[in-house]
Amino acid sequence: MEEYTSTQTKITRHTIISNIATLFTGSAIAQGLTAITFILTARILGPEQYGQYTASMTLAIFCSIVFSLGLNLWLLREGGLRSSQIGNLIGSVLFIKILLGLVYLMLMIVLASLINNSSLPANLVRLSALIVWLHNLFVTSLTAFKAVLRNKTTAVLETALATVLLIFTLTLIASNYRKAAYYMQMRAIILFFSFLVALMLVKVLLQSNSSWITAKFVLSKTPPYAASEFLAWIYMRGDVLIIAIILDEYAVGLYAPAAGIITALYLLPSAINFVFIPVLSKLFATNIRQGWLTAKRLIILLIIVGFSLFIAVFFGAKYLVLLLGSSFAGSQVVLQILSIILFIHSISFGLAAILVANNQQTQRSIIQAITVAINIGLNLIVVRWVGIYGVATVFVITEVILLVGYLFLVLRFRHRTSTNLSSIRSKIR
Repeated sequence: MEEYTSTQTKITRHTIISNIATLFTGSAIAQGLTAITFILTARILGPEQYGQYTASMTLAIFCSIVFSLGLNLWLLREGGLRSSQIGNLIGSVLFIKILLGLVYLMLMIVLASLINNSSLPANLVRLSALIVWLHNLFVTSLTAFKAVLRNKTTAVLETALATVLLIFTLTLIASNYRKAAYYMQMRAIILFFSFLVALMLVKVLLQSNSSWITAKFVLSKTPPYAASEFLAWIYMRGDVLIIAIILDEYAVGLYAPAAGIITALYLLPSAINFVFIPVLSKLFATNIRQGWLTAKRLIILLIIVGFSLFIAVFFGAKYLVLLLGSSFAGSQVVLQILSIILFIHSISFGLAAILVANNQQTQRSIIQAITVAINIGLNLIVVRWVGIYGVATVFVITEVILLVGYLFLVLRFRHRTSTNLSSIRSKIR
């Protein structure tokens, strides 16, 4: 029988449920506070400045693949499979991200000077790059705890960060600061100290360490994860960049809050997903029958969660937009169009977890690439013709395409594993 170390966790129903509850509670509080922060920030800045803020952050996130390389998802899977080695894995991943992140910052400083677009001011692009790098390092630290199902630590750190950001945002608002740069500078400083705290906990609780051998091994495994993450970012945020470049910052300011609300409400399906990826990774490697049974329960749970979120947002869109202020009235229709994505993407979350757990990342990337190509093509066609409402509709259409693609891959893999099991039984008989 396997001997469990301090960083290994036995997978039981109680373990899964308690981790989902813990991570969801922490994420719910953190996302609730984050939502309040973003609403207050949007109100004080107005559609134009908030549009510049969002567009700059979106560009920085796109370019961050230079250092992120899909390593958070890789760490979540590998940490679940090899929990006894989590210290060496997280230490090596952070080592890679810190070094490559410095290169990323220098490139973004140069890129910011070359951009000539009112939606992407150079100073905001540079600040966005720093924020994205620090936030990614912070999230990577939390991913190590998620991988070994120690989500109490994750919940506390997420909630603490969101609380501090809200407090300082309120302080800036009370002081009547109305420039986006002030809010971004504040966020960068807080993220820097948050990462230092998370790094200290990783060092103490997980005994993190790095090595060139592990770093080289990690880099050799990243290509499919990097491709998948980059495609996901293009898919989820490409619409904002297209609106920023082809339309203007005001259009971004109306579209981005609605898209931001949808992203914030991913918290429950996302929390469920983060718990199940390491669980499924271990189950599919040791007990494939139990793995498929657990995967089926995951999909059913996400269908219920996603449908509930869709109904709540569709009928509550008017009240959510009222919180932003009268200048954001145009966001209501966008939010109602996008609300169905909460249902569709919740199911996609579950299917993606199955694919990641079974090391089907390359096949998943192919589906993502097809979906991204369709999304960009349709957006370029409709953005001038129908504007932000057309872009929102395209998002829904391509969500359906993504879901169908993931479902095809999962069913094909299920058929292959069922055939292999039948063959094994025949040989035993």
